[in-house]
Amino acid sequence: MPVTKRKKVSKSKKKPAKKRKVKSNLQKKLFAQAKKGMQIFKFDASLKKSFKKHFKDLNGSLTYLLPILIFAVFMFFYKTSSKNQITLDSAQLYQNFEQSKSLSLGDRIDYWSGSIYSKPDLLKVLGKGPDVNDTAPLFPPAYDCTTFIETVAALSRSKDSGEIAQKLIEIRYRDGDISYINRNHFPEADWIPNNEKAGILKDITLSVARDSGFLASFVNKDINRTAWFKAQRVEHYYRSVAAMDDKAGESTVKLPYIPLDRALEVVNHIPNGAVINIVRENKESQPVLITHQGFLIWKNGVAYLRHASRNKKITEVPFKKYLGESGTMPWKVIGINVNEFRS
Repeated sequence: MPVTKRKKVSKSKKKPAKKRKVKSNLQKKLFAQAKKGMQIFKFDASLKKSFKKHFKDLNGSLTYLLPILIFAVFMFFYKTSSKNQITLDSAQLYQNFEQSKSLSLGDRIDYWSGSIYSKPDLLKVLGKGPDVNDTAPLFPPAYDCTTFIETVAALSRSKDSGEIAQKLIEIRYRDGDISYINRNHFPEADWIPNNEKAGILKDITLSVARDSGFLASFVNKDINRTAWFKAQRVEHYYRSVAAMDDKAGESTVKLPYIPLDRALEVVNHIPNGAVINIVRENKESQPVLITHQGFLIWKNGVAYLRHASRNKKITEVPFKKYLGESGTMPWKVIGINVNEFRS
């Protein structure tokens, strides 16, 4: 019987399936952080592509990339925390407004002056504020006695941080007209009367003395603003000042005050958050009567003076102690003038 040869059936050879390279969860997370890290460092496209290729070819071996990844992740969180500092500070300021909104104006002054006392850079988030036509920024890097009073009053009279700048302008400049010339430079001739006229402030010296059973005293002072401006020799405003009429800058101030030796008699009639102005005897060689300002703050039944001292640090001292030290000054302190802010 003839043998039939079997035909060989050709079987198509199947190519073995490629194994998919599966990234572990850790690998994915690290790759995501590394990607963010590259965005922070602003790597160029080619370096970024090379980074991805090397990462893919390593088949899960992270030994090569681990130091780079750790550094990238660290820098990502470092940069993020620094970048969000403004947001955190803004949130703190928002919280301050929320905590103080239900307080009376005097207690808000206590609250805000205490907040700046404990954290002098509280308003750093606001920067210098809007540009003003003046020799000093709206929000100074450090406070003198008057800018501390003005800033605290502006905060206390504002509903939120969006109002602070305008409230401060209204206090610092006559009629809110921003300029070096219109700033309320003289406390007794500008700052008090201009803010009283605007309904921002009230001089309560007479009523405090009367409520204490005696009459306040008065001191007069001839003030020449033009002569003072010319003596400052501020270069940017030199021409404007030179054109000023000497006669137009002259005025006579009659300032009420409570004699220094009777100041402790009236302290119980001074409300929390009132402004204490330190009044000196009239000297022709000195341009002003009021040389210092601070807030009277009540704490556990004891009166304190909270103020910006000469070294531009916010401090507080028992009012009785401050009055005692004032009596030893070479330029005689004759008493105090008392003001109260209005809403």
